[in-house]
Amino acid sequence: GGLVGKQDNAAGIIKNSFWNTNTSGQSNGVGSGSIGTIVVSGKSDSEMKQMQLFSDAGWDIVNTGGSNAVWRIYEGDTAPLLRGLLTPLTLTAQDVVKTYDGIAYSGGNVSGSTLYDPTKIHNFSNINYGGSAQGAVNAGEYVLVMNNHNSCYSDQRGYDLIFQDGSLVINKALLTVAANDDAKTYDGIAYAGGNGVIFDGFVNGESSSVLGGALAYGGTSQGAVNPDNYIISPNGLTADNYELNYIDGRLVINNPPPTVPTVSTIPTIPTVPVITVDPNGGGIVDNDDVKIPPKPYIGGPFNNSLPIDGLTDYSLPVADPVGPVGLGYSEEDYFDDLDYSIADKDEDVQERKKKKTKKGNVLVKTVASGIRLPANQWKNIY
Repeated sequence: GGLVGKQDNAAGIIKNSFWNTNTSGQSNGVGSGSIGTIVVSGKSDSEMKQMQLFSDAGWDIVNTGGSNAVWRIYEGDTAPLLRGLLTPLTLTAQDVVKTYDGIAYSGGNVSGSTLYDPTKIHNFSNINYGGSAQGAVNAGEYVLVMNNHNSCYSDQRGYDLIFQDGSLVINKALLTVAANDDAKTYDGIAYAGGNGVIFDGFVNGESSSVLGGALAYGGTSQGAVNPDNYIISPNGLTADNYELNYIDGRLVINNPPPTVPTVSTIPTIPTVPVITVDPNGGGIVDNDDVKIPPKPYIGGPFNNSLPIDGLTDYSLPVADPVGPVGLGYSEEDYFDDLDYSIADKDEDVQERKKKKTKKGNVLVKTVASGIRLPANQWKNIY
């Protein structure tokens, strides 16, 4: 028979049982003898692969792995299998962790809870992957499902297969936002804002257009006035797919350059009387008084100091052929508008020394080219 060969025990019971009429080629479930309780039913090959047939008959049967049921059926692929003779095997869609790269995810991989023989898993190559992970681009967590795993099955010498979903985690990419340094010269105006930023870390050709928020600046630089070093802290941006790493910049407020004093206009050189000398060395020809104007031009080619309170002789330097260069004395002590003469005798100098009223330094120069007066004829001027 399709189920048993013979039943001749009056106390025997055969019930809620089935046989495959296609594979057995038998029309009877019991070959001979029909005593006792016999409740058997012949079913087609496709019917024998449906769990409901057996569950309706009261069988302890499941179509998923990992249970404690007596029977395990791979719906549509096998008839009931004794679970106790199968090796438990968990196949998991491997978890995937990646960093955001702007590229849609696809695919997956399977990992087993123990070493296994793929040849005992029929249609193993049919497994593909689905769930929210497929096509995922943005940072986040997604479900990775093994599609078509129901088409995978084993036989009585194989595995009690258990299938588990995995996950895809897309982490944010690191994006550095570095503030540019800035510098200014002290101007008394409070500093505000910044000098822009440099981005480093965009992927897949992306730019700052994918960022949200608005770039802003903080730190000690904001409101800074006085010369010193300050911090420029960028902030304010947001991003779905980037972890923003802000890097501070530096503001330097430099001291202003030293103030260059204004140079006053040099006054016009006052006219100096011409002193005529004898080209033969005879001394001064014209001994008229020389009138010294108040605060005359200071400096000039002959800017040596001639102390007027002594009687030291000085030789006149080579004269300028063009004319008198000037005469000078100290700013602090200058002559009033008085008449003084050039002395050619010591006793005259002594006499004039008694009339001295103020000290100063005076230079007088002749116009006679190449002529030097005898040293004894040039004395201090009073």
